[in-house]
Amino acid sequence: MFVATVAPYIPCGTELMLTATIVMSIWLLIEIGFHLIAINADTGMWFVFYGGGTGAFIGVVAAWWIYRKMQKTNDEMIKQIEEISKE
Repeated sequence: MFVATVAPYIPCGTELMLTATIVMSIWLLIEIGFHLIAINADTGMWFVFYGGGTGAFIGVVAAWWIYRKMQKTNDEMIKQIEEISKE
């Protein structure tokens, strides 16, 4: 008798890399902030810091949007191929 078991969900691939990228980016920004505090940086350096963080966030959002759009297109193409192969 065959008994089906359900394996626990283990994040892999894209989810794992995205999570690692977010964690490392936050850690990097915290370290840069501590460095700027330690050297008593002038106001101009803080604008560079905040601009870099904002640009990184916008870049990640744009990359995620493009990735999702590509996946949707791929899924539609696979569905069309499956429909043609059934005929």
